[in-house]
Amino acid sequence: MDFVRTAEHYPFARRRFPARRAWFFRLVALASLAFWAPAAYAAAPHADFTVSPPAPVIGEAITFTSTSFDPDGDAITAQRWDLDGDGEFDDASGPIATRSFNAAGTYTIRLRVQSKGGNDRATKAVTVTGNQSPTGAVAFNSLDIVVRSDDPATSALISSRLLNPFPRVRIRGVATAAGVRLSLVSVRTGGGTRILARCRGSDCPWKRKLRLARFSTSVARVVRIPGLSRRTLTAGTVLEIFVTRSGRIGKYTRVKFRRLKPPLRVDSCTPPGLARKQRCPPA
Repeated sequence: MDFVRTAEHYPFARRRFPARRAWFFRLVALASLAFWAPAAYAAAPHADFTVSPPAPVIGEAITFTSTSFDPDGDAITAQRWDLDGDGEFDDASGPIATRSFNAAGTYTIRLRVQSKGGNDRATKAVTVTGNQSPTGAVAFNSLDIVVRSDDPATSALISSRLLNPFPRVRIRGVATAAGVRLSLVSVRTGGGTRILARCRGSDCPWKRKLRLARFSTSVARVVRIPGLSRRTLTAGTVLEIFVTRSGRIGKYTRVKFRRLKPPLRVDSCTPPGLARKQRCPPA
């Protein structure tokens, strides 16, 4: 007598025997094997971008367009740009970035892309010649210099008194015959700071705007000043930005916009926690 038990049954069998005698049984075990193949390796993306125009001149807006792709067809999840050559990919994000240069020279532009398979970087040198843009409009991308000293002892003293990292104010736009068309006003700062912007001029969207950097003091992020992106302001408009925090010397920037010229800019410091200009400590 054979007993058959399939996979959906428990591994035992029951049988009632009608007579008392010797009975013979046979057990056949069927085994199934499962194999797992390792997941396919996800290749890293390939970073690349184009530069237009290929031979830019002073003040001319340059467009950088990403041509990056992922060999596996996965989506590119992040694209970030380093447009000022400082090694930080915090100047723009997305597939397209734009900036201009106010002096002739060779500038390094970097793009970092990321997908499921990892990340990749592309670097290109852009040479800007000394001829003025024929359109008459002057593009500008104003960024202040980081405060530092070559002397380690002086540098340590400055770092203990100033906001660290020290804020950096970026103002980008195009100066025209009528005034200026702004595309970006931002502050890169550590957390816990107050960012106060004051605007004086007939086309200002507001007279006073306050932003709070509500994140950790150990983290530096870019905070945009609202109402100024894609804004047209008349020549003579003055913009002041104060970045302050209690107990630390802060950042002050004043910009006066002009016709067909880059803005006049003054960078200085503020007393700890106060929105007023003062001289920075000597470096």
